[in-house]
Amino acid sequence: MNSTSTLPRARFAWIFRKDLRLLWPFAVASAAGQALLALVVFHVDPFGISEERSGFAALVTLALAVSMVLLIVLTVQQDPIPGVSQDWLVRPIRRRDLLLGKLLAVAVLIHGPCVVVKLLQGLATGFDPGPLLGAVLASNIQIALLFSLPVMAVAAMTRSVGEAIIVALILLVWLVLARLLVLGFLYPFTHTFHFFDSGDEVVGTWLWRSLSHLILLAVFVSVLLVQYLRRATSASRAILAVGLLLYMTIGSLPGQPAFAIQRWLGSDSDAGRTVSVELDSTVRGAGEVVSRKLDNLIFSPAQTHEKKTEPVRGHGPVSIILPLKVSGLPRRSVLHVDRSAVRLERPDGRVVYRGMGHPFDLRESDPSAVPGEAGKLAQSIEIPASVFARVAGESLRLEVDYTLTLIRPRSLGPMPAVDGRLNAPDVGSCASRVERDRTAVQVACRRVWAVPPCMSAALVQPDGGQRNPEKFDCDLSYEPTLVRISTEPIDRFQVALPFKAPDSGGPLPVTGPDAAQVSLTVYEPIGHFSRHLTIPGIRLQDWLARVP
Repeated sequence: MNSTSTLPRARFAWIFRKDLRLLWPFAVASAAGQALLALVVFHVDPFGISEERSGFAALVTLALAVSMVLLIVLTVQQDPIPGVSQDWLVRPIRRRDLLLGKLLAVAVLIHGPCVVVKLLQGLATGFDPGPLLGAVLASNIQIALLFSLPVMAVAAMTRSVGEAIIVALILLVWLVLARLLVLGFLYPFTHTFHFFDSGDEVVGTWLWRSLSHLILLAVFVSVLLVQYLRRATSASRAILAVGLLLYMTIGSLPGQPAFAIQRWLGSDSDAGRTVSVELDSTVRGAGEVVSRKLDNLIFSPAQTHEKKTEPVRGHGPVSIILPLKVSGLPRRSVLHVDRSAVRLERPDGRVVYRGMGHPFDLRESDPSAVPGEAGKLAQSIEIPASVFARVAGESLRLEVDYTLTLIRPRSLGPMPAVDGRLNAPDVGSCASRVERDRTAVQVACRRVWAVPPCMSAALVQPDGGQRNPEKFDCDLSYEPTLVRISTEPIDRFQVALPFKAPDSGGPLPVTGPDAAQVSLTVYEPIGHFSRHLTIPGIRLQDWLARVP
């Protein structure tokens, strides 16, 4: 009689059923944790959970993560790979069946309850089942990439839960050391050639982020295949270490190719053809531009660089300002500076400083501009005090390389500020409500997949006479919608619109919710381009930022 006749043909299913019989209590506990978390964070309207429940939700999330890690490790180590004492080695079980059985167990025990819970949440809030199912499945793929597959890979290389924890700690230390290696040895070279950008988001960096995710996927899949099909633990650990090092170095890839690809992917590659950025030659010194709005940053919280400059003592940065004149903006557009790389040179070509200028935004016919100066603003650049003290009086050559994006605003229909409702395909379901202390109006939107990456909300009067400043929520990484996959299938936009100015406490034009409306605006990038500015014979001491 054939020894394999006692086993079903689908041996991976047999392995899955065996693990299910042994681990069902852990699976039930994990599913219960997911259901409990869903109940804690569930709310019918688009607004987030209250602060009272957020702390409890964090505890439930931590406990759920621990239980899921434990369940995955125990599932894999029911039939451990390292060593020679495993019974599956002498039984008629193919190694690929063992791998398929473990993958099936993780998919059913971990991701099955997650899919069901997320679907029920979305259906309870009124989303269509078709798009909702696609978003839930996509979010689970992201969870598998960032969570399940890494835990499975670590568990496959170890014999016990304790050993898995030790290996995970070793990998964490390896990641830290790899990061230090990249920054310590590669950063000076890459920074010299503008591969790094001092923390600024560069157009197209989502390409390297997506590439790093693909590398992680390849590493974890390779580890599982090598372990289950070859039982080569040393080789698996080497693959994981090298793969993680490669993942850490992705951030040092040049920004220029990413920008070129992003520009090619833009909806209008010729959008910035008429735009020019020049030095305002009518201004002779910093004292003539103090009335201009410095930086004019609108897509992030308001910042001001207008401050008195202390005597130079070799510590801290010194701000200089450049009067700029921007022309050729298309109608109803916004010019956004993603990056401005600054280089200061002596007449003989020696570089005395490389750095980044502050970003700025400029609307076509910007209402915040001084009358008669539409399209003019002052950009601030911070120079290290030690550099300023050394070259402040010298005649230098200043070069600025701008990476620019044209953005077109698109207004959505207004909704009442008090208990308003708005449904739009781009933003999903939106609502507004007055805060309990009646100091602000809360606005929130919720949509399957992702809300637009850049949105704003503002309080306006119905007749259009008065309007408060916009509040922005923008992530200008320019990722395509299909790439913006999150671990949550439903994305949210939420801001608070106060009736008083946050800095001064003075009243804003719209002082209360009565008869007020909320105006929502979506900002869409339409094209990317670059510009180069050269200023010969500049003396930094003439452009020192001062407040009159």
